[in-house]
Order: sequence, then structure tokens, then C-alpha cells
Amino acid sequence: MPTEHITYSFKFDELSDEAKTVAVETVAGKLSGDWWDSADIECVSEAVVYHLAEAFKSPGWDTFGEGDFPGIAGVTLDGWDVDRGSYVAVSGRLDRDNAPALPWVESIDCVRLESSAYGTSVGVEADEAEGVDDMQDAVRDALNEALITGRRVVEYIGSEENAREWIDNHEPDFHANGRLF
Repeated sequence: MPTEHITYSFKFDELSDEAKTVAVETVAGKLSGDWWDSADIECVSEAVVYHLAEAFKSPGWDTFGEGDFPGIAGVTLDGWDVDRGSYVAVSGRLDRDNAPALPWVESIDCVRLESSAYGTSVGVEADEAEGVDDMQDAVRDALNEALITGRRVVEYIGSEENAREWIDNHEPDFHANGRLF
């Protein structure tokens, strides 16, 4: 007579400490890999735009949060890569209304942003050279900081902390060794 093979599942709290470690590592790997989806992309995009808005002091940055910020008027996030390519690509126009925190001088009319597959080109429209370098540096610094913000969000998505939150919220079943059931 053949023996019946019975498989048991366990909740996270029922696992050994070693199995809990495996469970958290497994879920973190899934969150940053197989389970990565459009919601994660949107989360990173929102963080990047919000950081730019904060750096520029764009209208609404201080009354909205990342998830409900309507965006920077006249500026579009066209793409980002926080990994190998390491860029933020935005296009549009910055002016005194949508980016009042930038170092505006009288001779500067606006900043033109052009996105490419490798990032953002920053062009300053000005009557004279006064303040142009400072303006370009300020915009590039904001873009770089937004990239760092995006990278932090990606790291958080695959973090132990986020994996533990996911386990608490979803209450999945595990094998005794900590692998997902």
C-alpha cells in the first residue's frame, strides 16, 4: 500500500527563527523581482516627481503627498533608470511660476528640459550669461537628488522591512523551511 505524502503549511509566526529569515529573504526577493509590477514603477515615478517638486518648490508640493501630487505644471517625467543607466528623463519648461526656488536672475527667462534615453538636457534661455551656470547646476542637482530618491524607493521595495510588512498584511503560508507554500 502506497504511503500518503502530507504537506503542511505554516504561518510566519509558527516558523523557526531560521525559517523566518528564509521567509523574509524570499519575499524581499520576490518583491524586487518576480512581483515587481506597474504599481512599483508608479511608486518610484511619484517619488521622483515629488522630489523635483520639493526641490523647485513647485505649487502644491507642500500640500500634497507623493501619491496624490498632481505633478509639476509644464514638466513631464518621461522615464528613469535607477540601476545601470542611472538617469531621470524629464521634458518641459521651468519658469518662476513652477520652479520658484531655482536661482532666478533677471536675465534668465526659463529653463528648457529635453529628455533622452540617457537623461535630461538642461538649457537655460537667458539674455546674458549671468546666473546660467548656477541655474544649470541647481537643476542638475535636483535631477540627481531625484534619482537618489528613486533609488531609495527601489531599495525599500526589496527591503527586509517591506517584506515583513507584506507578510503581516497578506499572511501567506510557508513550508517549514521558510519557502512560500
